[in-house]
Amino acid sequence: MTSKKRVFGFFFVNVLIFLASNFAHPVTPTVIYDLKLPDYMFGLALAVMNATMFLFSPFWGKINSYVPYRVSLCVSCMGYAVAQAMFGFAADMAGIIAARLLAGIFIGGLFTSILGYITTTSPDEARGKYLTVYATMQSVVGAFGYFIGGMLGEISTAAAFIAQVALLVVSGVLFVVFCGSDKASETDEKPDTRQFIKECNPFAAFAAGRSFLNRMWLQLFSVCCFSYIGYIAFEQVFNYYIKDQFGLSSAYNGTIKFAVGIISLIANSTVCAYLMKKTDMKKTLIPVLLVGTLSIVAVIFAPDIWSFLGISVIQFAAYAISIPLTQDMVAESAGRGDRSLIMGFYQAIRAVGGMIGSLMAGFLYDIDPMVPFMFAAAGFGVSVIVEVFYYRSEKKAAVK
Repeated sequence: MTSKKRVFGFFFVNVLIFLASNFAHPVTPTVIYDLKLPDYMFGLALAVMNATMFLFSPFWGKINSYVPYRVSLCVSCMGYAVAQAMFGFAADMAGIIAARLLAGIFIGGLFTSILGYITTTSPDEARGKYLTVYATMQSVVGAFGYFIGGMLGEISTAAAFIAQVALLVVSGVLFVVFCGSDKASETDEKPDTRQFIKECNPFAAFAAGRSFLNRMWLQLFSVCCFSYIGYIAFEQVFNYYIKDQFGLSSAYNGTIKFAVGIISLIANSTVCAYLMKKTDMKKTLIPVLLVGTLSIVAVIFAPDIWSFLGISVIQFAAYAISIPLTQDMVAESAGRGDRSLIMGFYQAIRAVGGMIGSLMAGFLYDIDPMVPFMFAAAGFGVSVIVEVFYYRSEKKAAVK
């Protein structure tokens, strides 16, 4: 991404993606309510999506070694659009699960390819900046997408899904236009058909991880996984809790997330930018994750709705700051030749976290609405502990 026009165009399409991908979130609780599905369905729906995202993210990482990113991005957008159309018009639990399974395959391709494109085509000196922009856009634009989806949900749930599908299709076309003639492959050698199919097998792609996985990589990926478990569990129960317990509509959900997005923009453009430039990110990540842990604990003991919402904003902001830190740590640790595969693994690990976090949030909610918050705090707490071990391991390795 050396041309300013290419960079601007690529991130413009990402704006559309983050808008579209969040249109359905604020209306999902309404869909579950209207179809009279069990409470745990809000967690199960996201969990099955994350299951296929987990399986297919390394697959997309491997595909991107041979296929230009713009092709993967276009295909992923179109497939995601089809899946969301299925979700929007599903009439029962089976229809929702089928749609979520399909969505996970293509969301894995979309976000693995976006990260791969940034880390592979960016100059080393600009990579951290672009990853921060990307993470900030996820939080800020995603929050605005939440807001739009919530407003569309006031019209009808179908309106939110129709707008989402249309914008995803447009984004797929624009990726082809703005990404240019990028080449993701690290080698000019092309495998024969049998070899290509074998290497694109999702489980074969996981096996390829043996080429780089060691104790420190496992620690780093564990930090990513446990923090995402905590975040997804918190986010999912938060979305459902404010409707189920406080009776707030999708418009309130969208407005709250929009406020969080503005705070995340301020935090990432000031605090996070300073931390990435002036501090050791491996050390700095520890207190950031600790703030996320303590804020969830505080939410559990919040005496009223306003303190509940206010403390929740702190948690969302802390996680928003942690995203570019962990992404840049992963990209910095990856050798250039391994980046497509490693970013596929990174996306897969996040999918594991999302799958566990959402599934547990849904089923634990049936025990007591506050139990998922406790689980979320535990996930963040474990990520803090593992990050301490990772920081110490890195210091020892640096001395050697």
